[in-house]
Amino acid sequence: MSSGHVFVGGLACETAGDEAAAVGAGVERWEPGQARGTVDMLPGMDVGPRYDAITVNSLVAVSPTEVYAAVERVQSAEGSLRTAQLFRFDGAAWSTVPTGIPKGVAVLWLGSEGTLWAADLDGQLWKRARDLSWLGQGFPRALRAGRATSIWQRAENDVWAVVQTRERSFVVHARV
Repeated sequence: MSSGHVFVGGLACETAGDEAAAVGAGVERWEPGQARGTVDMLPGMDVGPRYDAITVNSLVAVSPTEVYAAVERVQSAEGSLRTAQLFRFDGAAWSTVPTGIPKGVAVLWLGSEGTLWAADLDGQLWKRARDLSWLGQGFPRALRAGRATSIWQRAENDVWAVVQTRERSFVVHARV
């Protein structure tokens, strides 16, 4: 960030001798000029025997006191169940953010003027409105089998997205 704050997400590990074991998803943050970061664990994102993978898919920093993390978890014991969750850092602690998005927030981007964009596990694109509710964006149904991999917001209601399916990638343009 231009303020000098740095945020990095991933798996947090504990070490014992030469061994390291993942304990859960976390975010390491550095204050401006700080040589060592502080690791914060994301609530409820601990690694356990039921989970094969936990991934911090994206971090978006609006300001040092408004940072979001989109986290995906795979649970193979339940038939490869994938879940996604959104977290918010308020400058002191991380908390879960209820979004009302049925398939959860898998990936997050920051658009112009602080607009937050998200893609759920089904590839549906969402935009956070000024009242903090999330609005689904009407991309073609055929592309929803894919996954949005990047977003570029040219103007408030003019957005481009790259959507990747198993076979190919598409560039999608929408006026929302």
